[in-house]
Amino acid sequence: ELQSAGCDLIAVHGRHCPPPHAHRAARLARSAADLEAVPAVAAAVSVPVLSNGNTESPSDIAANLAATGAAGVMSGAGVLRNPLPFDAGGAAGEPSRQDLGAAALEYLELARAHPPPASVLRSHMMWLLGRSGKSRHASFRHLGPFSAQQLWCALVEAETPDEHEGIVRATLLA
Repeated sequence: ELQSAGCDLIAVHGRHCPPPHAHRAARLARSAADLEAVPAVAAAVSVPVLSNGNTESPSDIAANLAATGAAGVMSGAGVLRNPLPFDAGGAAGEPSRQDLGAAALEYLELARAHPPPASVLRSHMMWLLGRSGKSRHASFRHLGPFSAQQLWCALVEAETPDEHEGIVRATLLA
């Protein structure tokens, strides 16, 4: 139906819809996506199909393409944790603090040109800094000179790309 309605591209996210109010728990569990639906969709349509899921590193991209036969790959939460897997020179594993800081500064430049809501900007910065857990009890992979609670407070109070840039420079580029 999507193709007959005029879609030029279809993206398939291989996840089962969690019950109401369980999206956060499902995301935090980081369970693997079920990519079996992607080849079935690709076989049923003549437009390109993108596969989304299980994509956090360069090797994940190749594995996803091999398993699905999709025309391309998308990444959601994986790119929030590591924005570099699609970088042509990207290496497997965790990005360095310097590389992550450069990616964060590039993101903030885009946020200046195309301002997202403050809550979206804040959420993306928390992902980039490796947040784990909820609210002021969260921990972070990258703290810089802050304690986890200080960093959480600084991020919650920051609203503009300029304010977030100061945090990025202190945590990732100092």
